[in-house]
Amino acid sequence: MKLGKIARLTSARTVVYTKNSHIDPDLVPCLEEIFAKIHTEESFFFEEIDMERIVGGTLCIETENDDDVVYARRIGKPGFTRFIKNRERTPSTKVTVMLAWANEFHHYNLVTMFIGGKAEPEVWDKRATEKSKSFWQTHALIMDGSYDLVPNSETKVCPW
Repeated sequence: MKLGKIARLTSARTVVYTKNSHIDPDLVPCLEEIFAKIHTEESFFFEEIDMERIVGGTLCIETENDDDVVYARRIGKPGFTRFIKNRERTPSTKVTVMLAWANEFHHYNLVTMFIGGKAEPEVWDKRATEKSKSFWQTHALIMDGSYDLVPNSETKVCPW
């Protein structure tokens, strides 16, 4: 996806894709439809949107006792992420979008857009709350090759 303007919200504000933006590639064909459902003028937007149809599979799922759970570091992330090896994406009608207002440029930067409902910030994230640890003790990202991992960082021992 090219850097630069990608959409206009119903509030007439522009959204820009930057080198730090993360977007699930499966959502690229739906961008216009997704942004047409967002009306905000807040400086920070982090919401899930129901697309009312299956838009793809979520990578963040609730774990079960017999799941093969591991922890690994993603490239560019400061802490360990909880992953699950033995599961597949779950179909979802929801998309979660995070936008941050760039006041000096008068547009929103797309921070992230992924298939599925809102997740708590990861335990190591500066925005983590009390809920974050309990959420990530019961949820994990599916390890399906979608993430670039730090070599040899995988462990079965919870690092947090």
